[in-house]
Amino acid sequence: MESSARLLRTSFQTLILLCLMGILGLLADRHIKTFYESARLSRAELASLTPHLSGKSASERIEECEVKPLRGILYFFGYFRQDLYPCENKENVGGTEASALLGLIKFRDGDKWVCTDEGVGPAARDCLVYSFGINYEWSFDDAMAERGCKVFSFDPTMQSPDHQRSENVMFLKLGISNFTGHQVIAGVQSKVARLPDIMARLGHTGREIDYLKIDIEGMEVAVLQDLLLRDPDILASVKQIGMEIHPGFYKDEDVTKPDNIFHQYWNLFQLLDCMGFRLIHWNKNEYKGNHYIWRGKKRAACYEVVYVRVVNDSGMS
Repeated sequence: MESSARLLRTSFQTLILLCLMGILGLLADRHIKTFYESARLSRAELASLTPHLSGKSASERIEECEVKPLRGILYFFGYFRQDLYPCENKENVGGTEASALLGLIKFRDGDKWVCTDEGVGPAARDCLVYSFGINYEWSFDDAMAERGCKVFSFDPTMQSPDHQRSENVMFLKLGISNFTGHQVIAGVQSKVARLPDIMARLGHTGREIDYLKIDIEGMEVAVLQDLLLRDPDILASVKQIGMEIHPGFYKDEDVTKPDNIFHQYWNLFQLLDCMGFRLIHWNKNEYKGNHYIWRGKKRAACYEVVYVRVVNDSGMS
């Protein structure tokens, strides 16, 4: 009788503990939601950013950028719950059906979202696209070329030499990195270069890049850190960034440490914001192997994000 009462008491205590944990989880989620709701801006409200950004160089914006530390993983996940910058004309460009595990898993790959609003969208002619990371999937590059853009495609892992793929698409067996030289990528010694060096090689120094596609399997952290901290003027000449980010699976590690990958992405998000870039689109990568469940919700080890630069040196774009 006594053991039955003890068992009942233990079960009741466990139930109370689970309820408390659930309530704390809901309160934490509500706090995160409030945190992002307080930062929501309409297109009209974005004009208030002009006094803080206009008339300042890219270097000054980075120096004055108040980068706040990542307080917990929910803030990182909450980044993808914010209201997006209101791009009125957004198009999904390129993409093909792909499969994995002998065709058992099907997903779409290679597509990127592009904002075509006046002022930020690629011009009908004389637009410039840099596309890093091809892996023989040309749909986005070819589609942008059909729109009249000059597209420069880069991938050091492909077994293809430099060549003119079409009238408007040029391929270079070269990778982007935070230094110029050689780097082992996917087990292969590859030629890499910093973006300013690539632009100088192609005669594009000082040119505006209408769309910068970055799909480089995790190297985007080092590349963006390099550009934001050493050459922010280069990014200030980019109108849109379509990027695949690879934070990986969250395994209950301490995300407050500066060397944590989630913390590093968190810093990049804020630096891009200070540069005048606004998130217009995000989605979990469609490949199911990138998905996992944490706290009862589906998360992803890989996200697609697209930014437009809505503030330039003279104010609103």
